[in-house]
Amino acid sequence: MIAKEILKFYYVESDYLDFLRDSILGDVHIPFIDYKNKKFFIGVVLQIGNHKYFAPVSSYKEINSATFNIVRRKKIMSSIRLNYMFPVVDGVYKKVDFNTIQDKAYKNIVETEYRICNDNLDTIKNIANKIYTMRKNGKIRIDGVYINDFSKLERRASEYSKLKN
Repeated sequence: MIAKEILKFYYVESDYLDFLRDSILGDVHIPFIDYKNKKFFIGVVLQIGNHKYFAPVSSYKEINSATFNIVRRKKIMSSIRLNYMFPVVDGVYKKVDFNTIQDKAYKNIVETEYRICNDNLDTIKNIANKIYTMRKNGKIRIDGVYINDFSKLERRASEYSKLKN
């Protein structure tokens, strides 16, 4: 029996994100993670070779082709910013444990977002693939929003792996 693929929520180490965010060698659009509630990411939204891609789950609620809006009862709760997805390397992320979330209302929101994302796994992966292909073909923006430079980020992720080994 083949296990059904699911998306998971992850925390990513800030040192790794800072490394990717390098203004010359990386991409400055890598998100910061220190908010009231630590920012988490969803993955794996895309796999290209040995590069696994995560994307930020955000309070951003605009509608555009680069974002998957997490909708409940016809209202946008949050979104997945696929234009800001980035490759991760092993050892820099850990799965979100819902049981460690103390605020019950926030925990309920996160669990609802998680279910909605997995109910829409194919759509999320299709958007991620479309965005990746567009950027690789030279498109820098879609619907006015910037698309991360995936080539730079993949090189940067590989450099990070070499430094840590």
